[in-house]
Amino acid sequence: MTYFGAIRAATTTKENSSLEIEIKTERLFKELFEQNKLEDSEIISVILTITSDLTKLNPAKVLREKLGLNSTALVCMQEARIEGGLPLCIRALVHVNFKVKRDIKHIYQEEARFLRKDWL
Repeated sequence: MTYFGAIRAATTTKENSSLEIEIKTERLFKELFEQNKLEDSEIISVILTITSDLTKLNPAKVLREKLGLNSTALVCMQEARIEGGLPLCIRALVHVNFKVKRDIKHIYQEEARFLRKDWL
């Protein structure tokens, strides 16, 4: 039996630089993997969004090159521009197919932790 689910995650960067986007994306996904005891083979797809002020690196490239998600469907889109929205933000929606039923832990880091105050 398999169990389908979706994990939400988000983080922010301090600046619009390739290195900062790489570091924060890798850190976010390493915690997501660890907290959810997630294996690469359990990920169906990942939808990433970034705010318009992040232009130096596509976080999907980090997932492929640093975390080895080469067989996973990845897409990155620009987040809607909302007045007063959180700047320098990377968000993710990870669709999973768990081999064993478990509780899902959504991951919010840096300034993004305030996006879901109800989950703090």
